Amino acid sequence: NNPGEIEFLTNILNHNLAIINIVALSHIGNFKDIEEIAISKSEIFSNMQKPAKIILNADNSQFAQLLKIASEKYQILPENIYHFGSNNLDNLQINNIEILDNLQCAVSFVLAGQEYKMQLNFSNKEIAKLFVIIPLIVDILHLNVAKALKYLSKFMPLQGRGNLVKLKYKNLRIINDTYNAGPDSMKQALITLANLGKYVQGRKIAILADMLELGSQSE
Repeated sequence: NNPGEIEFLTNILNHNLAIINIVALSHIGNFKDIEEIAISKSEIFSNMQKPAKIILNADNSQFAQLLKIASEKYQILPENIYHFGSNNLDNLQINNIEILDNLQCAVSFVLAGQEYKMQLNFSNKEIAKLFVIIPLIVDILHLNVAKALKYLSKFMPLQGRGNLVKLKYKNLRIINDTYNAGPDSMKQALITLANLGKYVQGRKIAILADMLELGSQSE
């Protein structure tokens, strides 16, 4: 949540694959604007072993900024810059994300000219969108994408990361999304709750807690 922290970690790792899944307003209290947050996140391109490869979210607002930093500052070759998103020019194109009756997400996407479907054990579409990074990584490493998708279908969200808790009392269901809060993630959590009205009968109640590290933008 401060400039220089990610670069310090890259000195330890000396990695050859870096991923920035999203740039949002989390930790904005320590930065001037979202452009500064993107610059700080781009520190993950530091100290990479060659050939350095990176993955970016083409649908994120800071995609063009990150693309320029990666190419000009860090000299990462165009053929080693991969991106996912909703455009047919993306290395992985997301075609559709829908919530199923069992509150799981079904994701369809195209990767290396082949269509795939992935089913995930949570109902947040934005989180499901980020999970497509995994089959993209698997493909970059020349591993078995279909096998990876089978494992992903068994993955259960960690506590506080959108896991579903079912209570016997009056058939209550709790979506535990308490790990962290930021303006964008909280907005998406409320959208997810609203979308569940198509699948879950009865009232929907949102319990909101503090949102920290927003600085002058806290109000």
